[in-house]
Amino acid sequence: MSMLRLWLECPDVLTACVGALGLSPHTIFDKPLERYIPVVTKRLPKPRAKKGNTGITAYGGRMVRNAAKTLEEKAGKSRCIFATVTLPDLPVEKMRVVHENWHHIVERYRLLVKRALQDKGLSGEIVSVSEIQEKRYQKSGLPILHLHSVFAGVTAIGRFAITPELHDNMWYRALNVAVNVERAECTVACNLQRVKKSASSYLGKYMTKGSQVVRQAVNDGFASWVPNHWWNCTRTLSHEVKSKTRRIDCFAYWLNDIAETGGSDIWEWHRDVSIEMPDGREVIMAKYGRLTPEITAQIMNSS
Repeated sequence: MSMLRLWLECPDVLTACVGALGLSPHTIFDKPLERYIPVVTKRLPKPRAKKGNTGITAYGGRMVRNAAKTLEEKAGKSRCIFATVTLPDLPVEKMRVVHENWHHIVERYRLLVKRALQDKGLSGEIVSVSEIQEKRYQKSGLPILHLHSVFAGVTAIGRFAITPELHDNMWYRALNVAVNVERAECTVACNLQRVKKSASSYLGKYMTKGSQVVRQAVNDGFASWVPNHWWNCTRTLSHEVKSKTRRIDCFAYWLNDIAETGGSDIWEWHRDVSIEMPDGREVIMAKYGRLTPEITAQIMNSS
């Protein structure tokens, strides 16, 4: 009744309201007039590059090193295990399927390791890094991946919680998530060893050498073989790392001044982040690096 009353009293208002809702007041033709065809002038956004095409990120590298260090502090260096799993020689088509499903394989492997560790009374926390085998790439022409992991894997009585045979079987079961492989092919594809020096250093050396070979693999047409994420970490472990992260704004100027004057007993290493101004000058905007363990401990205790 309200619409009828409005139409009787002022039909122009009703027409304007309908037009505002998006209905066209123009006569309908069999063919639309050219002047009513909208012209798209806005450029379409460029497709985003696939995650992982440039290797592990700086954030990922920090998380991996800190997670490995946290594991070592909690369990003790002598109880940490460094595990490596590689791919057996498979036909190219199977290799393609494996690499395109790498995240599923890694997740299955990590879940099997976690359950086996927890069955032995251990935490099951694990941090992993994927890497392209450079020498194998040069030899075969295929950017074949392998996986490095660190976890607390030695029981209280000093025995390995996961035997080499069980570890081989875990990798065999993980690979069969994507393709069918023979169990015998996995017996020479796995390795377990105790951490002797530093868990973070074990993983760190694999993170610093991979970006160039990743770009090469992408340029060679193997973008689909490159994983989206080059690192993985148990959620509880990553949360612990974040909870231990501290903002030290009050020390920023002092740390910067010490770095400028040397400060080898404060900084293990440091780098500048600079930008180029329109007049060509480079201006230092930030500084990053690694403090010595002694200074880190003092700052953590005071914050």
